[in-house]
Amino acid sequence: MTSNDQLLDLLEEHPGVRDALHDGIALNRGCRITVTAATIGWYVTSRERPDVDQSAWREGVVTGAWLEPGDPRLTLRNTMLSLAVGKTHRRRDDSREHLLYYLKSWNAWLEGRSMKLLRRSPNETMPRISSRRPAVPPQGPRTDTDFHTLA
Repeated sequence: MTSNDQLLDLLEEHPGVRDALHDGIALNRGCRITVTAATIGWYVTSRERPDVDQSAWREGVVTGAWLEPGDPRLTLRNTMLSLAVGKTHRRRDDSREHLLYYLKSWNAWLEGRSMKLLRRSPNETMPRISSRRPAVPPQGPRTDTDFHTLA
């Protein structure tokens, strides 16, 4: 069991966790990923890759708007929503598994890889944060102004 003092010490040592919590809550509300997994995922990817603007990642996972099949953000979103309503046999509140899915999806998104299915292999370890350069600048959801530029 973790004490309140231990949590306060952790937050003092890692102030970015407090900021990541806001994004973790938004991701939880958008796709039902556990707040813990989303917060830790956001924190470690932001800390390891400060060069990456994650706003498109967050918006895509939260809304799912304008994402094509195979987009890792949509795959993560759909997987988490399926877990939340019990469509799969995995535990819906397993933060460790949710974090593994988050990191696998984030890495694929960063690298520009398609991902249509998220699964965990037996004995699979937690993925490391990709050090590759972003394949293309990640796109966020389209806005009304995008349609005016298409005409």
